[in-house]
Amino acid sequence: MPMVDDLSERFRKNVECSTYIDVAVAWATETPALDQLEHAVGEYGVSLRVIVGTYGNATDPDALDRLNDIGELRLVPHGGPLFHPKVYIFRGVEGSIAWIGSANFTNGGFGANVEAVFETKQWESVLSWFENQWNECGKLSANAIAMYRRRRRSNPPSRILRDMMGTPARDSGDRLEYLDRVQNWRGYVNALAQCQGWWERHPGGWTVYGAEHSWTHTIEQVMPIAMMDDWGDLDQDEIRQLLGRYYDGVLGSGLLGTMRPKAVNVFLEDMDLRHRLSGAVQTVVNAHPTDFPRAAVTAVDNITGERDIGIGVATRILALARPDRLVSLNGASREGLEQIFPSIDRLKTSGDYGKFLGRLYEEPWFDSEKPGRVFEQRLWSMRAALLDCFVYSA
Repeated sequence: MPMVDDLSERFRKNVECSTYIDVAVAWATETPALDQLEHAVGEYGVSLRVIVGTYGNATDPDALDRLNDIGELRLVPHGGPLFHPKVYIFRGVEGSIAWIGSANFTNGGFGANVEAVFETKQWESVLSWFENQWNECGKLSANAIAMYRRRRRSNPPSRILRDMMGTPARDSGDRLEYLDRVQNWRGYVNALAQCQGWWERHPGGWTVYGAEHSWTHTIEQVMPIAMMDDWGDLDQDEIRQLLGRYYDGVLGSGLLGTMRPKAVNVFLEDMDLRHRLSGAVQTVVNAHPTDFPRAAVTAVDNITGERDIGIGVATRILALARPDRLVSLNGASREGLEQIFPSIDRLKTSGDYGKFLGRLYEEPWFDSEKPGRVFEQRLWSMRAALLDCFVYSA
């Protein structure tokens, strides 16, 4: 069995050659490898099965939602023996292999940690083991991920486990501290600079205002598309950018949220839907500042009234159209946003979103004069949407 040297690159190549992929790991988090799986399933119809453990609540519930959305997911029953394997099986028409080693499906396992993974062509016995584990876990109940999310919120993973996963600041706590003493625009600019430094040290590969793979770059690339009068004639490239599903490295994957396959399919197939959504977005594009947050709440209600379109999708595209005044309420940022204004209990509905915006607009740093420096004008024009870089759980 040869040892795998470049885990991330070899994983990508194996995914591209596979028709069936089976994964069994102790823990899973959101990682570029998950983006690759999502792309393979959505674009090429790859069949995916995943077994994940939740010991110590180290697994990311947002990653579970995505895995369940793109494939078949089963969770190891809570309270049993520690589920600790790291097994990947890639089956394709040109050959099949299995990986056995130490790498979990996490940022740590695929980059931040030193891992050992062996690759073997004797995949049949590994698949037999997987089938036994699959049957023992049983089908995923409808509320299993929601129950785990609540359990994890009340008992978050330890610092040691977060370090092992490659996400030492999973709860966004240290970045939120940068906002604690912000009283004016200069303070917000300084907080963004601190956040920039945090992301430069983070293995995710994104920054706040880098030339590529950054929040400012994502916003500037997609904003002209989001502001278009009519999305009916968008080409495939523009659609991918708008949905946060761009895979050639131009955009930071997942920044400000990414649409799930079900919403993507609805968006792609229904031109009338795109007409209606762009019309709803235009109401905030053209809204006067004094009309917010009422205009935003109305737009969210109109967008989420469509089938398979949730508040995360709605606020992503609205924030891209008006990054100066709107915030993306995506799954990876919700918990952090809820901590900014503790008086707002939960961000679940359009009404909650409106209350959040109303409170945000009262902040002195937000309600400031447009700065004179060109660089700061750039930040000021997207000051609301940039809150995501303080709270995004990578």
